[in-house]
Amino acid sequence: MDRSIRTEVCPSISLPLVKRILCNFTPDEFCPDPVPGAVLEEVNAESPIYEVIKGMWRLFGEVLELL
Repeated sequence: MDRSIRTEVCPSISLPLVKRILCNFTPDEFCPDPVPGAVLEEVNAESPIYEVIKGMWRLFGEVLELL
């Protein structure tokens, strides 16, 4: 997902709100398909905290290798 497209299409909707909408989506007769996991991963990847957590897990893995 391109951040510039998201902000152009819906500039007043923040990233946390987009994530909440997607996570709370329930398929029904009008849209029977769930939100694809790849879409949720892209939204998470755009979040700054995601990068911090990813870095912490990488560091944790390196520490475990040293033990």
